[in-house]
Amino acid sequence: MSGLKHCFVLFCVLLWSVIYSVSPAVAIPNPAAVLCVEMGYEYETHEDAEGNQYGVCIFPDGTSCHAWDFYYGRCGQQWHPCILCGYDFLEPNDANLLFPLPCTDPNSGNPLSWAALKALMGCFPCQTFPPHQATDVTRDLTLHWTPLGVGDYTYDIYLSTEINDINVAETNTPPMTALIAENWDVNSLTLGRLPFGQTCYWRVDMIHHDPDYRIGGSVHSFTVEPEAIAISDITASASSPNMAETLNRTIDGSGLNELDQHSTDRLDMWLANPLEGWIQYDFGQVNQLHEMWIWNYNQGAVFTIFGLKQATILTSEDGSSWIPVPDVPIFSRGSGQNDYLANTVIDLKGLLGQHLRIVPQQSFASDIIGGLSEIRFLHIPNRVRTPVPSDGQIVLDPNDLRLSWRTGRHADYHQVYLGSDPNTLTWVADVNEAEYYPNPMEMYPGQTYYWRIDEVNEAEIPATWQGPTWVFTIE
Repeated sequence: MSGLKHCFVLFCVLLWSVIYSVSPAVAIPNPAAVLCVEMGYEYETHEDAEGNQYGVCIFPDGTSCHAWDFYYGRCGQQWHPCILCGYDFLEPNDANLLFPLPCTDPNSGNPLSWAALKALMGCFPCQTFPPHQATDVTRDLTLHWTPLGVGDYTYDIYLSTEINDINVAETNTPPMTALIAENWDVNSLTLGRLPFGQTCYWRVDMIHHDPDYRIGGSVHSFTVEPEAIAISDITASASSPNMAETLNRTIDGSGLNELDQHSTDRLDMWLANPLEGWIQYDFGQVNQLHEMWIWNYNQGAVFTIFGLKQATILTSEDGSSWIPVPDVPIFSRGSGQNDYLANTVIDLKGLLGQHLRIVPQQSFASDIIGGLSEIRFLHIPNRVRTPVPSDGQIVLDPNDLRLSWRTGRHADYHQVYLGSDPNTLTWVADVNEAEYYPNPMEMYPGQTYYWRIDEVNEAEIPATWQGPTWVFTIE
């Protein structure tokens, strides 16, 4: 028995030495690199300060993480085939096979090899950009999908605003009316500028050559960004305590459900008696104002007569000089029902404003008493948003640091500011793309850094939209 144990131990040692040999004649593919590349992501080899090489996997949205951390699901899980194809993650201490993928079949509970996972995948393309049912997708869009392994493939891509054009029962009879690219040889496709708010459906079929066969793709959807987005962090004030009382109810969402339907409860509404003076909303910074949505006073069918009927509306950049909004319509009366939707939309004409003032003239009842349920203000998103790294994030390795952001609507180029003091940020670059790579030699462990992106278009007024200040810390 001892001899058998000795032989077994010797065999394990020899196997270990073969697997981990660095001999160039017997090269074992790096499983972390293979996973990254075969999922269609970008793989790069980096070097740390001590000269040690390591792999980084870069995903379609520009984020990245250490290739082995991605392999074992410690980061980038939303891009991992285990998640994309509906499998469960193993706990790290359960990953006791030789380079297993850290996921199990939810039916059997057995670990899956990469080859087995590819064989079982019925969700091609498993990962798409934009993700399925994504909203607020930029109008200037490049579709991206993960190829299913390596081989002689091309793609047929279909796009339509009607799901029935895409979702056909027989994958061998594709919907030719929705075909926008045939025998496409790369796993991405740049579209033309899309209409605001449009919902699109798309599908990618993978065409294998020699032998010839088609793998019908899943149907995915996305919705293009709206023309304008709601302003948040609003404060309300009024010309008198009587007018100010309960005014916050018009901007706090009280009475609104998830479908934007307003209640009939008077405690969710603003009512002033006497109706005199003005009410005002302050946005904290100048915005390009787009629209104002109004839910009028809605306390049952009878009391909707207290809803505002006419008002003068003015905007101001500085709180001193006021510009009247032209062509303000008669407000619509509330429905008096619990499913009441905003039924007055006021065009704010793209006026610049940090403040908006409403001067009521009369309600449907009189010029003595009047109220509102809710107001929503929409603006054109000219400033940057959605920073990467996210605001307050800890950055593990400055060598992998890439600053990126969602661009402002009319930006021509981007001014990058960076520094360790939020009050004295230093301009470091003008860039045309929405990304910037700080010099890792100037990033120090334990140091907190602040950054800001200003959007610039010298043909517009104003030419510059100053962005918010974000922060990250080097571990």
